[in-house]
Amino acid sequence: MRPRRLPQVHNFALARMFDDSRTKRRILFICRDLRALSYSRQAPPAGLEPATHGLEGHRLLRIGTTEGIGANLNLLLGRFAEERPNVGVHLHAIHTPAKLRAVRDADLDVAFVRAPADASGLRVGELWSEPLVAVLPAGHALAARASVALRELSSLPLLLGPRSTNPGMHDLLLALCREAGLEPRLGPPLVSVQEALATISTGAAWTLLTAANAPRRMRGVTVRTVSDPAAQIGVDLAWRAAGASPLARTFIDLVLRARDQGELADAADST
Repeated sequence: MRPRRLPQVHNFALARMFDDSRTKRRILFICRDLRALSYSRQAPPAGLEPATHGLEGHRLLRIGTTEGIGANLNLLLGRFAEERPNVGVHLHAIHTPAKLRAVRDADLDVAFVRAPADASGLRVGELWSEPLVAVLPAGHALAARASVALRELSSLPLLLGPRSTNPGMHDLLLALCREAGLEPRLGPPLVSVQEALATISTGAAWTLLTAANAPRRMRGVTVRTVSDPAAQIGVDLAWRAAGASPLARTFIDLVLRARDQGELADAADST
């Protein structure tokens, strides 16, 4: 059987996302490999450890993840490990449309997503919200302020990711700017956060990031809170409307329980 062609994977630094040693011992970090979703129905490619290596006879929960949710994800994975101690976890970091498609096709059990544009056939639960921040050139006139209003940011092009990688997020950010009185001039598509920050450091552009993904300290750029009250974005959990496995159901239930009990902190409070 020929392996399926997979969508582009973001090589997020997942080791940075998880610093709980107890939880980390129970997780198999395979999502840096482009083939991570393809070999569950066939022999693993050469050089890639089998998914059940060290967990022979045990089951797996496959989670689509995203950057910047480490503190809450640590909590949830720890809870899951307590309830299902002999179950392995695979974490897959791929673009939102691909995550949603993988959940529909049963290649993933659940997925954490931001601004899902097409959730047909899925159930989506809102979990927590994250503030957006403006990342400006350090020499920008507004960099001296503690916060900025979006309508004031018309002098430079706005860098956004390609709409194809997350249509919902792309459209939400544009709508947010327009509702705040800013018709943004779009710069070249944002290929990676690192590339965007390098461009911003030259004074050529600005961008919006979630607070958890914004740089703490970086020469040439300044991060400022956005004063517009609507400058927030939610993190959701998506799962199949029908046919969720017992393992997935366990994870879904504990996630929603943690949300309802107020245990999932906003990103601004958890980083």
